[in-house]
Amino acid sequence: MIFLGGLPGLGVFILFLTALCRAELCLPNGIPEGQRLYVLNASNEQSPIRLTIFAWRSSIVTSQIAQILISEVLGYHALVTPETIFDTTAGISRLAGCESSDCQVKTSRTDVVLDTWLSPVFPFWQGFLAQNPQVAEDLGSMGYQGGDGLYIKGSVLESAANAGLALEYYKSYNMSFHQPYKYFDTLWDLPEADLEPCNGSFLGWPLEPTDSEKMKNYLDWTGDVDGVVERNGQYSANCQLPAFWIAPAFRHNYTQCIPVMQNGPGYMVVLMQWSVAYGIPMALTHGTTGTNVMKAIRNQRILYYWFEPDETLLDLRHARLILPPHSAAGWLKGDFRTGGEEVYIAKLANVGLQISAPRVRTFVQKMKLEVGELLDMLATTAINSTADQKLQILGDAACQWVKTKSDIWGKWMPVKTDCSAGYGLVDVQGLPVASLAEAVDCQVCAAGRFSEVFTQDGRQTYRCQECEVGFHQSGFGQSQCIQCEAGTFAAAVGQATCSPCERGTYVSSTGATGCSSCGAEELWTTSKAVQAGGQEKWIEFEGATSAGSCHCVEGRHLSAGQCEICIEGASCPGSGVPTLLPGFYSTLGVLAESFFMPFLPSELLSCIKGIKASRLWILFTI
Repeated sequence: MIFLGGLPGLGVFILFLTALCRAELCLPNGIPEGQRLYVLNASNEQSPIRLTIFAWRSSIVTSQIAQILISEVLGYHALVTPETIFDTTAGISRLAGCESSDCQVKTSRTDVVLDTWLSPVFPFWQGFLAQNPQVAEDLGSMGYQGGDGLYIKGSVLESAANAGLALEYYKSYNMSFHQPYKYFDTLWDLPEADLEPCNGSFLGWPLEPTDSEKMKNYLDWTGDVDGVVERNGQYSANCQLPAFWIAPAFRHNYTQCIPVMQNGPGYMVVLMQWSVAYGIPMALTHGTTGTNVMKAIRNQRILYYWFEPDETLLDLRHARLILPPHSAAGWLKGDFRTGGEEVYIAKLANVGLQISAPRVRTFVQKMKLEVGELLDMLATTAINSTADQKLQILGDAACQWVKTKSDIWGKWMPVKTDCSAGYGLVDVQGLPVASLAEAVDCQVCAAGRFSEVFTQDGRQTYRCQECEVGFHQSGFGQSQCIQCEAGTFAAAVGQATCSPCERGTYVSSTGATGCSSCGAEELWTTSKAVQAGGQEKWIEFEGATSAGSCHCVEGRHLSAGQCEICIEGASCPGSGVPTLLPGFYSTLGVLAESFFMPFLPSELLSCIKGIKASRLWILFTI
């Protein structure tokens, strides 16, 4: 997940999967492995449908549900990647075949990434799409939202509520009116050996107190010069105790501080601003391991960072601290004084599924779970189970859910005539049709057609429509036709390519249905000059884009708007302008006639070779 600096569930459920491919069938009538299909990947090789999973349980269990249904109901080989990913951006990058967001190491492209916490990394997602066009797409919500923040155990809430204090509201921590610390343990109640120093790390990840950019951001927004240390242009949190950063209003009296346990590298930059903005007496700390984080949360009366949906701590009946509503504009600038946002949890897919496995794409698009259904499956995991045990339990929970919830997942299955983008309805002969009444299946739209979405009887699907005149489409499975370029035309519907204007015709506009003629006779052509052997030569060509390419055919020249036959003593190479041959002269401004000049000296003859008619006429009138 890795958003706002946190790693929800990291250390609580860290695992490296040896395999997430079910050897036995889950469904009694499931399609056996020997009858399943492979798809062609980007390298044109046979490949299973690949699903990438994140380290949190909701990703694992939903991916296993998808794997079962893709393989046993839709009939494709499906493989859940053999390792979990902690970073949302790394999971997204797998869609482009990259190990991580910097794409320094290549790997197999994944096809589906479920339970992606997209909101916190939306700028990265937009940049990813810009850098990798036609690679990935968002197929919609998982059906539930996510959230994170500071949580308080139900037992602590009840104790304070009995005294008339609602600790789920941030205003209850204002020390000018209340004494919230009375309901929490002190800093010294947490075992020192279980806490990581501020300048330490968590499973190799540097803790947020050492993140210079984030600490500088905190200083800029709060002006708390005692809360941050600057050394050689680098900023870090100034922890008043080795494992604790103390909120500014309580650095004179640690006994009134409330311990706040963070998960993973931390949530420091946000919590620090909350402590200043609302006077919350925080003492921020980190656990050395995920086990120690969980031990502190369960055994101590503290505030702690957590996320939802997650079943791990449901037995604690905890509640999230309520803060002023989230300000997206503020957070974008680094002002984190408002509460966190409700997180959009997405289903991402490789766009190649549109062609290689459109029914799988439709299934993923329709897949939605209510949060209650999800939590019921997650709750089957025993709190004290090992990672391998939890993996097995989640797999069994996914299979049991599929066995008993066909009324839910049955609605996710694509109907044969529920075509996806790039495809269209066809009849029993495989010919394109325009209505559901005639259709029996879907096929990829052929060249000369485009995939058009339409709705009939409340159902949305696609049909393959012919390109209009003036348009073409040479590709298969395309969603639109393309205008013919200047110099080309499409006179009929359903053209895969545009035809070039024939010689002697041209068109300057795009989307043309025909070309304009250079002249009424066949004495016109379209030509251009090229260099051949150091000499100019005129050649005819098709696809002219302007009347400026119109000339008389070779052997004729332009005279009074007409292409006249070339006269004796002149050359007409196709430019429309005659050239006087050596040994001839003309007495007219144009070469209407020419005369042989045997009486001229050879020096003069060589001097006037190739002189055009107008210049030669001037020569002889001087």
